[in-house]
Amino acid sequence: SILKEYMKQGINLRYYPLNNFSLLLVDGKECKITLKNKEYDQKFNIHIKDLSLSEAMQTYFLGIWEKSEKINLK
Repeated sequence: SILKEYMKQGINLRYYPLNNFSLLLVDGKECKITLKNKEYDQKFNIHIKDLSLSEAMQTYFLGIWEKSEKINLK
């Protein structure tokens, strides 16, 4: 699986359930938020290049990362 390949490359993976959105951080300068509408099976991507908002999202992500559980694939 792709998750096993990520782990072989030393990428740490964790799981934390988020309802109706996902967050991908690039480097604290950019980020992407995906809003999900399950009723209509749609996704809307927001690519953020604003430094202040990207830094805030990075802080949010790190807080969630601490609460999330480690993924252990065997």
